[in-house]
Amino acid sequence: MLSERRVQLRYFVLAAVCLTLAGCQSWQSRPSDETTSEPSVDQVPDGQQEAPSVTVGAAIGLLQEGEEAQAEDLLEQIADERPGDVTAQLLLAQIRQPPEELLGTEFEQIEVRAGESLSVIAERSIGNGLLFYSLAKLNDIEIPRLLQPGQRLKVPNTSASDRAASTEAPPEADAPAESDGSADPNQSARRLVEREAHGQAYSMLLSAARADELNDPGRATLARAAVHLAQDACREDDPDSADQYLRQASPWLGGLANEGEFARQRSHVDARLKLGEAEQLLARGDERAAFETLIAAREQSVDLSRAHGARLSRLERLLVEHYHDLALTAWRDQQVELSVKLWNRVVRINPDFEPAIRYLERAHRAQQKLESLQSG
Repeated sequence: MLSERRVQLRYFVLAAVCLTLAGCQSWQSRPSDETTSEPSVDQVPDGQQEAPSVTVGAAIGLLQEGEEAQAEDLLEQIADERPGDVTAQLLLAQIRQPPEELLGTEFEQIEVRAGESLSVIAERSIGNGLLFYSLAKLNDIEIPRLLQPGQRLKVPNTSASDRAASTEAPPEADAPAESDGSADPNQSARRLVEREAHGQAYSMLLSAARADELNDPGRATLARAAVHLAQDACREDDPDSADQYLRQASPWLGGLANEGEFARQRSHVDARLKLGEAEQLLARGDERAAFETLIAAREQSVDLSRAHGARLSRLERLLVEHYHDLALTAWRDQQVELSVKLWNRVVRINPDFEPAIRYLERAHRAQQKLESLQSG
């Protein structure tokens, strides 16, 4: 009986400690909505021509909504501005060609799982998520984004070699690469890059790679062209196209794909994609997944805050507010361990958030007093 009363007394003392500490210092106001950041590295410097406003991402969005005619108009404009844009070429080919020409003629049936999109299914079954529109046409789906769990779909049942061929850009006849008279495509592409014709060099070298004519200098040129095109796409706020440029080149680069500027650009593009994913997760109310994706994005690229300071700061602020509010509620309910866990997430997002730092110190003192009471 005496032991039970001592335990009750200890918890009463702990509750009193928490309430006393909570009243000693008022919670500071949340950080201001106004955020400052360094200029984005993706901004076009003064005196240079601004990047085109039309992006492949906008065309993809229209295709997802079933707006084929509008998407085709945008893609034609992109193809005129950037003849070497293989992503635009691939999307145009899906609009203009029967799906069997890109996907083959042998198919199998699958069932759509919860959370899957046509892009996810195309990536898994074909090896290229951009072929979602051919998959939609194959299955008579008018609005590709409207996919339901349990829905039955036809997907290609092809060999690995057939898949590799089907995921490449359309033949260069749609966007002919300029020739300088040299019989060696590796040398021709190098000269094109020297003249800043990166798109044409990129298309030429992909063709050379498929014909097994790519040599080591050509691989270096392909890596350089892919990085340049990816950087241009990032300046247009189109990380999906940037990712496609790098992904199409990567299989042909050997060790170059994992080193130097190409590897750094891949990390940067991956981080940008994760940042966008974290924003979408937060908008859907999945704060835990948004938190984990944000941390992964920051670890992926050290340049993320410099390149996208405003977007990153806003996402961090919203998550800090969310977890700080939850931690305060747990603290007032004397759930010390839970509040510590939540404030640790806050300081992982923003190590300089002073309210969380102070509350963590107070929580640790409360835990120490409890341990002292229990040991006594």
